[in-house]
Amino acid sequence: MADVRVAQIRRKRAVYLVLSTVTLLFLGLIYAFSAFKAPMVESFNVPIDRVGVTFNIMMITFCLGALLGSQIEKKVGVRGAIFSSAVMFAVGFIGTALFAQGNVCMIWIFYGAIGGLGVGIGYNSVIATTNVWFPDKVGLSSGILMMGFGLGALIIGSLISVPIYNATHNLSMILIALGIISAIVTGIEGILIQRPPADIVELMEPDKVSSSGYDPADEDKALKSPIFYVYWLWAIIVIAVGLATIGDTAGAATSFGGWLAAFASLLVGLVSALNGVGRVLVGIIYDK
Repeated sequence: MADVRVAQIRRKRAVYLVLSTVTLLFLGLIYAFSAFKAPMVESFNVPIDRVGVTFNIMMITFCLGALLGSQIEKKVGVRGAIFSSAVMFAVGFIGTALFAQGNVCMIWIFYGAIGGLGVGIGYNSVIATTNVWFPDKVGLSSGILMMGFGLGALIIGSLISVPIYNATHNLSMILIALGIISAIVTGIEGILIQRPPADIVELMEPDKVSSSGYDPADEDKALKSPIFYVYWLWAIIVIAVGLATIGDTAGAATSFGGWLAAFASLLVGLVSALNGVGRVLVGIIYDK
């Protein structure tokens, strides 16, 4: 009987992993902002230096959204949190399209703040819920999910780069379409994904089950260790460098050598995608 349940869980979690990866593919457009930067300046008639602040705002609100998402999930469940993400992401993109003309503050509010919060809420809920299905392969699961998040800038960013740069007056329509499509995909994720059965660890990874039921994390032992805060500061510095690289890849590429804007967008996607591939490799090592 246990073998039958294990087989059922493996089939179901594979579907969830694919669905969650596709969802993060669209939410990963957060990494493709530098592909939108120059078209926004031309299409919305706003100063380029002030538009660049949008990525910083988005990353801050993205982090706040991830924290907020856990609280929303406690109140309304996983489905409610993911639906909230879908609505906020759509409002962010559509609001930018409708109200950003000549007003960079609208880009900050809609694309940066509301869009960033939406992505953070969805990111946290999707990854946390999906990874619980993989107690035996959590490194691989999280790596694949993060690769999907990074590939969003490469696949979707590259697909939209040509129409964006060839017809910047259509930027508003492109933003509206992306907002609607992303909301639909995220909404489908919210409808279909479920929490795993309570005994999934016992079924999939019995070696991890403690007979005493004691979990050191229950006492927050890591938070009482000085080395944890050393690691925390190191991680902040490294991640900040990575985000700065991703956030201005296109701008740097077009500044040095006059590269074509479309190729610069491709470069943005490659940076994010290879970032994701690295996470899969490290996840496999972690599981081993």
